[in-house]
Amino acid sequence: MANREEVILNREFWYLGFVNCGLQDATRAMRDWLIPQGFQMPVIFDADLSSALTRLAPGEGPQSLLIECRNGWTAVFDELDEPPSQIVENITQRVRCRGVVATCVPNTISKGKNTGTWGATQFLLYEDHPTEFRNLGRSINVVNMCGKWEIHLSEDPLPAENPDWFRARAVRNRFTFRHLTSLLESLGIHAYDKSFYTKNCAYFAPRPIEGPTAAERGKVKINGVSIERGAMIVSYYGNHNE
Repeated sequence: MANREEVILNREFWYLGFVNCGLQDATRAMRDWLIPQGFQMPVIFDADLSSALTRLAPGEGPQSLLIECRNGWTAVFDELDEPPSQIVENITQRVRCRGVVATCVPNTISKGKNTGTWGATQFLLYEDHPTEFRNLGRSINVVNMCGKWEIHLSEDPLPAENPDWFRARAVRNRFTFRHLTSLLESLGIHAYDKSFYTKNCAYFAPRPIEGPTAAERGKVKINGVSIERGAMIVSYYGNHNE
């Protein structure tokens, strides 16, 4: 997986996080942070990348997945629908290592379309020491803000950056998928190459909360009679329209 088209087709690669430490250290940092917040002990398991990502089931509440990678990095996945910035920041502060958050979301919204995604290409580098804002170092953000492309830069450029990138006439072309992968690879992160990921994984999920079953949540009692919520709505509007 090394081209933009494949990334667009694989939503799980839109938001990626990496911490520059081993899986054991990253898992320990996550455990110390999440257990007091009501999470279960992590599940340690072996699986290839595709199988491991199936652990992150949509709609099941906050979940996190760590996967050991090559070159001393550990990947961080967080529910697949948002950048794992908080996790990367927390681990890097606890372990005192560097970390990266990489975002590559395709722009599929255009004039006349009401569905799709606003595009974004972002690179956030977390340092192993305090900075002006917590431990966030260099950041590059090119985002489509509801129809207007904007670029935001902070901290000093990295050695692997090319100043010519930011001279492109179109804002959206000043930091592209190609530029993002170039920066990642300069740090030893081959994020879009599946062989970069090992089979060593750790999964975090909240403790289950006792309560009504899904079937019970789908019903409501009226005058002692249990009624399906959907049926109640249909019945209400049916009577209302008569």
